[in-house]
This record gives sequence, C-alpha cells and structure tokens, in this order.
Amino acid sequence: MNQKFATNTLINLMLFFLLFQFSKVLAQDTEYLQGLLHVKFKKDAISKLNSKLSLDVLRDTELKNYLTEIGFKESRQVFSNVIENDTLGIDIEGKEFKKNDLSRWYLMSFNNKKDLNTVKEKILKYKDVEYVCPVSKWEISYEPDDPHFESGKQTGLKNGSTGRDIHATQAWNYNRGRSDVKIVFNKIF
Repeated sequence: MNQKFATNTLINLMLFFLLFQFSKVLAQDTEYLQGLLHVKFKKDAISKLNSKLSLDVLRDTELKNYLTEIGFKESRQVFSNVIENDTLGIDIEGKEFKKNDLSRWYLMSFNNKKDLNTVKEKILKYKDVEYVCPVSKWEISYEPDDPHFESGKQTGLKNGSTGRDIHATQAWNYNRGRSDVKIVFNKIF
C-alpha cells in the first residue's frame, strides 16, 4: 500500500465518521439535501463493485424497479479508494484487527420531488440494503473566540437587531483578512 493511498483512506475515514458522529447529535429539524441518500449495501447485493453504480449490477430486481420508479439518476461510491473486503488492519503494536468494510457505501441521487423519508424507509426494507441515511445540509460559519464579541459588547459587529450591525459574521465566512495588508487611518482636524 503506498503512502498517498493510505493517507487518502485515513482522511476519508475520519471525515466519514466525524459526519456520522455529528449526525447523531443534530436536532430533529436538521435540513437534508433533497434527492440524495447514503446507502450501504449488504455483502452480496452488488455483482461487481465500481466507483459508479448502475442498476444492472444490483441483484435485487424489486429494488432495481423501485429505484427506476423514483427517478434514480446516478450513484457513486463514497469511498472509491477502499478495496472490497480489505478489512484487516495492523495496529501500532503489530496486532491484526478487523476494519469496517466501507466499499459498499454509495451516494445515490434520485428525483428530488420524492419525499426523502418515504424513499429512505422503503429502500431500507429491501433485503440487499444494510443501512440508509439522508445527507445533511451543513453550513459552516466563523465566529471569533473574543469574549467581548460573544458577550454582545461589540454591538456594531453582531447585536441581534436587524439592520443595526454590519453583518460581520456573514462577511467572515468569505474572508477574514490578510496579514500582509497594513492599513493606516490618518484623521486631520
């Protein structure tokens, strides 16, 4: 196994499990991306694993028919650099351990006019499907760790009153400045 492959696999695993851990603590009103689901297939559900999944490699005819009915568009492997059945690892002490097989996770897209929960529940009932979860919509925002900002003392930056601040938090999501730019204010009376 080469260094780049190992590094990419580790990064993908960390991101994947981080997202799943966060999804456990999200509130019920989490917003999901319509028309997308993560699907984990059972071991023998797919005749040949590829980075892109076409309906003809699925063994369950009823599942193929349902995916066609809901407007299946495409599906791609979430962890395309993971080798099927590569489930043995060696820890830092040299002992073997069993890893999760991530080769059967796919991101599926379908007609986004279908109800996400209905589609999720129905796909989960098929014998070849092990797990289904919606794709959460994530919005990352930046807020400084300045105690005066957090306490609301810097009301010009963010004070909660509509039209009364400069919307600094929204601006910081795009740019937080550059250390190589110097500004001088010179006020002459």
